[in-house]
Amino acid sequence: MTWTSAFGRTCAVLLRAIVRWLALTKINPNVLTFMGLVVNAWAAFFRYYLLRGHYRSGWAGFIAARIHAFYAFLKYAKLYEATRVESKETRIPAAERKDS
Repeated sequence: MTWTSAFGRTCAVLLRAIVRWLALTKINPNVLTFMGLVVNAWAAFFRYYLLRGHYRSGWAGFIAARIHAFYAFLKYAKLYEATRVESKETRIPAAERKDS
């Protein structure tokens, strides 16, 4: 067994435990999606900065990893926004509301 498969199995066990706990507490799925946005951004930073070795570039590598993490956050935020279920009522701000 390689270290990557052991790491993947460990993460899968932890992820299943977290999902099971969140399902039992009946937390809104939107909270889970927001957590996914944050986790993906941190994972992108970790992968880019540490695993790809950009820590050796010093400050420039740190800034590049931060930009990469921000890009990952924006990518998943746009995906969340595109797939978000709209509520049955559309709320119109008071300034734009036309009272008949």
